[in-house]
Amino acid sequence: MTTETSPELQATTEAGSHPRRWLERLKINQFRSVEPGTELHFSEGLHVVLGKNATGKSTLLDLVASALNLNFGHRAFRDEPLDLEFVLRAGPHQIDVAVKRAALTESSAVTLREEGRYTLRAPSGVEVTILLASDNPPRRIVKGAALALDAVDESIAWSFKQAPLAPNLPALGALLNADVRAISGNDQALHRMPESDELLKHIEGNSFEICLGESMWSRPGLLPDTIFRALPSDGSAIDISLVSEPLLAAFVREMGFSEARMYLGPPRVEQRYGSKSFVYSSPTFTFYRDGRLARRGDQLSYGQRRLFALGWYLVCNKEAAILDEPSNGLHESWIEFLVLQLRDRQVFLTSQNREMLDMLPFSTETELSRGFVLCESRPQPGGAEPTLHWRGLRDDESALMIKALRASRLDLVTDLLRALNLW
Repeated sequence: MTTETSPELQATTEAGSHPRRWLERLKINQFRSVEPGTELHFSEGLHVVLGKNATGKSTLLDLVASALNLNFGHRAFRDEPLDLEFVLRAGPHQIDVAVKRAALTESSAVTLREEGRYTLRAPSGVEVTILLASDNPPRRIVKGAALALDAVDESIAWSFKQAPLAPNLPALGALLNADVRAISGNDQALHRMPESDELLKHIEGNSFEICLGESMWSRPGLLPDTIFRALPSDGSAIDISLVSEPLLAAFVREMGFSEARMYLGPPRVEQRYGSKSFVYSSPTFTFYRDGRLARRGDQLSYGQRRLFALGWYLVCNKEAAILDEPSNGLHESWIEFLVLQLRDRQVFLTSQNREMLDMLPFSTETELSRGFVLCESRPQPGGAEPTLHWRGLRDDESALMIKALRASRLDLVTDLLRALNLW
């Protein structure tokens, strides 16, 4: 994902702090072969998605990422019918969302109709509902706001240039007496991180493009803010230290290095938005010990590449993490280090690794009772496609886990899960 902003806007939007956004509830009325009416409740902390292969674990993680991003234009879902409801929270702010995409047949042609309903609530009691629909002509309805407020109306009109299921909701902050980014999210790169080193391969590729111009900046979502702000704008080659970002520096040290640097060669010079811009792509990474070059990025072990990619992902996503088998390729001390970095954010992960599950720091009864999602595939008669059944812990299962928490026996999470036939 690429975002574009001017230097002035960059300084303004990054100056403030925002409550951490999190997904509280997800209800699936229709999506693929998921059992209709599936409803999941989450905490602000850790969540482990359990299940065998072909039970929809990765699909659930993708749904969670799209909900947190307020974006169901995701390539995995773009042309699929769906009917979902979910609730996002950020401090005292809340947004209730209902999104639908249905196939319609008109004049023997099948089209997809999209509708998104977004109800934003602020602590002041102000409530605004925005309905976006892909009718012909497109429909936009706003309730709870005075449409005479040009800034609000123009903002919503602009956001409708996006798909109804991928809205952008700027400039409503004044109306809600709050910054809407607290609800709609600040993480530009939130997605399900796959279990391979695919993320690092993407960063090292041609599609990872940074544009530094006189009137605009363009940067990949997968570029840490602290590193982006330190880039020069004079068109010179870039050789920048990565350990200026504290969290990334911790990952570099855990990999066994004292320094890491990113190099971007001489840029292309292009005209963008009427001004000269310097376009950089395909960065290379180098790693050092005691001031001496120790490894290039392509010389790292698979485990080192995984750990570096995980650190990069977490730096780019401050509010949430969605991780598919994050312990793959990591030895036990690296797993322990990674788990420590997952605090203070909402986390969804899959893992078949016993050491990792036993290390997860569930700290409250709510977090524990809502911290596991079991995914199952149930066969259907007549050879029909199996139904995906997703659920949280039942009351009896939750009670046993909470009892273990009170007795300080959560070092045996996998034993408990096995006793409950959940893992």
